[in-house]
Amino acid sequence: MLSDEVALNAITDSRLFYQTVDLVHGEKNIYLQYSVNDRHIETANEVFGDTDYIVDYTDQYTGEGRTTLVIGRDETIVSRIWQAIEDNDFWTVGELLGYPECCIESYMSGDGNGGPKMDCNDTVTELATYPSATNVLLEVWHLSHFLCSYDCSESVTIGNRRLDLAEQIQPERVATDRRKLASFVVHHDEHGACYATDYTLDGAEVTHHGFELAPGVSTQPFHDALNATESLTVHDPHSFTVDGETYDDPAFTLIFFE
Repeated sequence: MLSDEVALNAITDSRLFYQTVDLVHGEKNIYLQYSVNDRHIETANEVFGDTDYIVDYTDQYTGEGRTTLVIGRDETIVSRIWQAIEDNDFWTVGELLGYPECCIESYMSGDGNGGPKMDCNDTVTELATYPSATNVLLEVWHLSHFLCSYDCSESVTIGNRRLDLAEQIQPERVATDRRKLASFVVHHDEHGACYATDYTLDGAEVTHHGFELAPGVSTQPFHDALNATESLTVHDPHSFTVDGETYDDPAFTLIFFE
């Protein structure tokens, strides 16, 4: 554990904060993040640079101006993950990072178009409520892997454990994030997500007190419609009616988290 957790407490970047909490507490051995910016690297050096941790980064795997950052407990594990990345051995990368085997296998199974499977929205085939710990749609970054499903029990365990550890360091921040995670999310493949943290589901009827745009989403063609009234009817995970207008599009995924 770091001798001074005040430095970790000062991290404002959600991804770096949540995904190094269990590293600091000795519950994992390495952190990896692709496509970080200079400020991310500066923060990593400020927090971990004068400790026994290894901070290493390169643009070799992501291209100019896009850096891959690794923070490890020792040189051996840092070398192992760089070698796995070099070999495109994503199974070993996932194992070193502590990802559930089911999620690694799902990712490597592909998306049907020759690429990795980046999300699990296709597993939402009926209206259901999922654990808030698997809500990866709002950039809280308490989970760093691509899920096999929103009810993956191992991912729930990892997510809740990381939130619990983070709460010891930044309780107000984690309380806010927990509230965000327990939300009703309307996700669109092209336009991103919006969410309602205060909602009630009664059969197919949803009442709420307003939708917010997810981080990184600047506009949505249906966001204003959702906020035009405090209720909507959900027909299935891909269609809903609000204020008399029905939206029916397979690009939609409607997901309830609690």
